[in-house]
Amino acid sequence: MLVCNNSNYTIRYSEHLSLVEITWHGYTLSEQLHDGLKHVAAVIREKNALYLLVDAKRLNAMKASDQTWIKNNFFPELSASGLKKLTRVTNTDIFTQVIVGDFVKLVQENEKISFDLQSFYDRDDALEWLLNDISLSANTL
Repeated sequence: MLVCNNSNYTIRYSEHLSLVEITWHGYTLSEQLHDGLKHVAAVIREKNALYLLVDAKRLNAMKASDQTWIKNNFFPELSASGLKKLTRVTNTDIFTQVIVGDFVKLVQENEKISFDLQSFYDRDDALEWLLNDISLSANTL
């Protein structure tokens, strides 16, 4: 189900997968990035979604202030929402990988963050990891 489509991003929700997906369309200013992430967090809360896929392949490199905002605002909000897993589809460039590596390390080491985070270059690989819980649950029924 399409939730939002604007010049900066598209948000979709799949009820049967409990999945919210945001696809960034290109260069985004800090305010637009924050607004998009706030919108995603609101959809996750409203729908009680368990999974989030962020397709950031076309998103520009984040400024240090944006990274700090995500760590201090977005991640805690996701954690409070009951989200189980977040995956990010990214480019292979070294700058993006360093940023994502820092995010993964933060999530793994911070006891206050209750969701898992992984990064992939391919959307199908990201979905497979993200939805592995659903497959495991279906196999145990």
